[in-house]
Amino acid sequence: MTFDPGDVSLTQTYQLPQIAIPIASLGVASVNAFISGSLTATLFANIDLGLSTARNSRRGNRAVAGSTCWTVSTSTTARQYQAGVTLAASLQLGGEVSIFGYNAVQLYGQFTSFGEFGVHVNDVGYNKATGLPQGIAGYDGVPAGDNKVYLDEISYIASNYGPLCAIMPEGELGLNVSVVAKVICCSRPSRC
Repeated sequence: MTFDPGDVSLTQTYQLPQIAIPIASLGVASVNAFISGSLTATLFANIDLGLSTARNSRRGNRAVAGSTCWTVSTSTTARQYQAGVTLAASLQLGGEVSIFGYNAVQLYGQFTSFGEFGVHVNDVGYNKATGLPQGIAGYDGVPAGDNKVYLDEISYIASNYGPLCAIMPEGELGLNVSVVAKVICCSRPSRC
């Protein structure tokens, strides 16, 4: 019996409207600036819950009679984490200098930050001949698991490697900065 809601993702975005800031106006020349930004947050999860009463395939060919285990099937194909949050923020700054109503200089800058934080639930790799656990699947030469994490496997990893190895909190941060300056020169303003 399995409950599989699929990949759940909830996203919310807030866009700051562009705000124009007149800095100076001297009749023939003017200087204007603007600022805008956005923030996006996404909560995601891909966890399937199941109930198993026999685990023939997990312990070699031996059935574990009368065992009842909750399973957490985790898909690692779509995301690095089984559950978490993604945050992204950007801030755009810019300005221009106009002479006689024509843009002479434009300057733009953008700051973008990104962060993803989540948890990765580790699986146990088993020796095919004995059916005994060898360790965390995919690490230190241990064979891959079946992407179904049983609660007793989480307990096994937590007892032998520590709780942060069973359910690993992870994350990453990034920051991008870009600046563009453009000087506009034309012999005839009608071609600019």
